[in-house]
Amino acid sequence: MKGNKQKLFFTLILLFLLSANFVFALEITYPRVPGAVPPQDFINTAPPEDILALYVKYLVNLFIWIAGILALAGLIYGGILYLISTGKPDRMVSAKNQISAAFFGLLILLSSYLVLNTINPQLTELKLEPLELIEIEEQQEITSPVAEISTSIDPESSPGRIIEKIFETYISEYPEPAQKWTPRIMRLKNNTNATKEIVERITNQNETLRDAADDCRCEDTDPDPECPIFGCSSQCVPEYGTCTCDPCEDVRDTIQSTEQENLNEIYIGTTVSNQMNVDWQLETIPSTLIEEMIKTEDEVRLLKEQLDRLKRAEKYIKECPLRSLHSYVQVLDLRKSIENVGGTVRKIDFWNDVNIIYYMPTEVPPRYKPIPYEEKKYVFDFATFYCDVSGVLEQAFYPVLSPSAGAAGLTGYETEEEADEVLSKTMACGTEAVFGDLSDRVKRITQLLIDKFEKIVELDKKLIKKTDELQRAISECTSKRCWRICVPFCTNTVNYCVNEGCSGEPCPMGKINGIFDDIREIRDEIGFLIDGRDGDVTPENIGIITLIDEYAPQLLEELEKTIRRPMKECFFEDLEKKGTVLFNCSQSKGATNPEGRIILYCCQTEETQNGTEQRTPFGDCFEECYLERNQEEHRECVNLCLVRSASELNDDQLAKCIHELNLYCCNAGEY
Repeated sequence: MKGNKQKLFFTLILLFLLSANFVFALEITYPRVPGAVPPQDFINTAPPEDILALYVKYLVNLFIWIAGILALAGLIYGGILYLISTGKPDRMVSAKNQISAAFFGLLILLSSYLVLNTINPQLTELKLEPLELIEIEEQQEITSPVAEISTSIDPESSPGRIIEKIFETYISEYPEPAQKWTPRIMRLKNNTNATKEIVERITNQNETLRDAADDCRCEDTDPDPECPIFGCSSQCVPEYGTCTCDPCEDVRDTIQSTEQENLNEIYIGTTVSNQMNVDWQLETIPSTLIEEMIKTEDEVRLLKEQLDRLKRAEKYIKECPLRSLHSYVQVLDLRKSIENVGGTVRKIDFWNDVNIIYYMPTEVPPRYKPIPYEEKKYVFDFATFYCDVSGVLEQAFYPVLSPSAGAAGLTGYETEEEADEVLSKTMACGTEAVFGDLSDRVKRITQLLIDKFEKIVELDKKLIKKTDELQRAISECTSKRCWRICVPFCTNTVNYCVNEGCSGEPCPMGKINGIFDDIREIRDEIGFLIDGRDGDVTPENIGIITLIDEYAPQLLEELEKTIRRPMKECFFEDLEKKGTVLFNCSQSKGATNPEGRIILYCCQTEETQNGTEQRTPFGDCFEECYLERNQEEHRECVNLCLVRSASELNDDQLAKCIHELNLYCCNAGEY
């Protein structure tokens, strides 16, 4: 508190000294100090803009001289104190500290000016430069025809290509890539095959180690030559005799060579067969378990990235405003219409590496195999969606909501939502693209692949740890675990014993067998994850190879058949009618679907409750059915599940649910 009062006091003093016109400078005669002009000499003659700078310069120089005098006085005082302190060590030390402090203070004071002047001479001038007025030119009024030009800004999202990239069974980006590489599914298959072979070899080698430890014998060691006896006893005292030599001498070479083979398989590198190279030829490729783990983790990361993209594409389609979702064909026609009137269409790519123009095999479904250039065709992804987020020609793709559209029951004064509800009741949706159904299956199968690969990496790490434990357990084999067998021979005159060799178990076989059983279980679990188990088709029983060889191509075939083809046919055939609009299920409520049923209930597979996503009864049916082989079987399974669940939950609406992201090509009338 005292310190704050002092600061306030000195601040008021400074403001007082710098008050307007420095009136007190006329009444006070300031002392003259070198390097500065006293205020009485410049207060009436200097330009007004220089008075403050001159005043501050004078005060700074004055304080420097006062500080210098005080420092010099302190130095003299310290010297005198030192001279009169002879014989008094404590006072001499105090005097020396006084001299040192005064000396360094004086040194700092004298060097401050030199330092500031060296850095920038302007720092010692304390002179304010006069301000110059800047002339601002008056801006001319700019007239722009932008408001008169029709525009459309359409972010592009291609969930179809994302699905294709998740299950990449062929290279589609370029007809003849300069750099050869293998598609994702083949990489995953190579990885699983290599991991399985390496794990099998490590397990076999660990079995060899276990058998070698079991072949270690105490009988192969040599007992001490003497067996001391104290009196005639029934046995020799074990403490007085040991067994020597290596009980594993006969299998030591096998143990050492097998341990080295384990190191090769895990860390150094050996041969792995049945991998497809960039030229699509099977060959033996050196690899290690660590390398395959790294590859697996990298592929899992890429799968997660594509899965996240698919989820974001779903969100994009679901949240696109009413009547604003466009297909690829609609955007082509929109571009043509706008450019004909001198407007512009701007397409924004969500992801630069998701190209909607690509190359694919002439046969569908595509399989992972080498595809010569002449067998590829140049195609467009019709499972591409646009949402016009801005523009002035958006109404070109919507029916005119005006009194002239009286056939639809409109007056022209409804809100967009009200008009949409009336319009939906009068329109028919003749083509369905089951994007929601397929996307849901793709997401679940992709997540299943990710979970299984992550489990394999976890088991690989566990296998390495158990292999290390096994080798450490075998290193505990020693003759110290053996004991001598001594048969006493006693008479009235002689007491001695006969060495019968050594007996016992030189290796901790219980521990070794337990570790090897764990290794064998890890091998079996990895095999189940890769090849699957016998029984019903469930997420637990199905294997990675089945997902890769059967489900991935089937899902890509479904993508072509149930999404791309319907959307292409719908818009190429109906676009000339100028009434075709693309809606998701929620936007199509009240219309009829291709089965002639009125669309009323659009359901989600997940919903957010208390900040967390939870599966709905509709989602439970998708979880139950997502491993069905094709779209027809999947829909039949879901419908049966919905009917059963609706009865159990007493919810009639559930049986009528349609996936909220299924898409409809609807004829909304002429305009």
